[in-house]
Amino acid sequence: MAPLLPERPARRFRYPGRLPVNDRAALRAIVYVLCESVS
Repeated sequence: MAPLLPERPARRFRYPGRLPVNDRAALRAIVYVLCESVS
């Protein structure tokens, strides 16, 4: 999966915002919603 994802941009020093979510956790959540028909 990692070779298909683009590199993450560098975080800003000032007002960096929230931390990015782990790619694997995001993919598992998407697959769960699609398979379980949660919506």
